[in-house]
Amino acid sequence: MICSARSLLNSSSCGSDNRYHIKMRLCLLVLLCLTLFVSTAGAATTPRQTKAGAERAILLAERMLKRWGVGLVNPHTGLIRDNVWVGCSGRGRGERGRHTHFRCIVGHQMTRVTVTYVVLRSNGFEVRNRRITRD
Repeated sequence: MICSARSLLNSSSCGSDNRYHIKMRLCLLVLLCLTLFVSTAGAATTPRQTKAGAERAILLAERMLKRWGVGLVNPHTGLIRDNVWVGCSGRGRGERGRHTHFRCIVGHQMTRVTVTYVVLRSNGFEVRNRRITRD
């Protein structure tokens, strides 16, 4: 016996066994859709940042640069010296120009500081593997 969706929900002309299977399939379909929605939403929460954003964040972290003690900050004013530059390149696989890790070089005159910049979930960053080179 072939039944329409309306007749399944409203009347008892179709067998109750057939209605049970259709309702079960509908519930499974809804559950599958919800599962796919939740799994794709979790993948999008990986923190990522652009190259320019990473460079800007390093230049704005004056206290961190001062702690390094390599002459990137003016000791009298506490501000970053003139002609301090930052160059970052993304590491790993990026999405639309955004990465989770960067390798950055901070320089001033003959001093170069190479660091690994890691984007954190809590709207911040972490600097690892600092290496200082003076030419």
